Amino acid sequence: PHFKNCRVRGTIAAAEIVTEDEGYLNPIGLKLTNQLMEKGVFLRPLGNTVYILPPYCITDEELDLIYQICKEIIAK
Repeated sequence: PHFKNCRVRGTIAAAEIVTEDEGYLNPIGLKLTNQLMEKGVFLRPLGNTVYILPPYCITDEELDLIYQICKEIIAK
């Protein structure tokens, strides 16, 4: 319920966070970046859109951790 327009191509995933104010300048991106960095996840959301572009050498466990941390923070 927190995401829309989810898309995946190979290991790249992107989704938009559902907010009242959508778009590239949405302040949720900066807030999300700061909260993710506190948990050791380095992503750069563009507005309300979150992109996950992991390196090919990432393990399944590392990728699962990234997804889990993203879900926890966005659910708040």
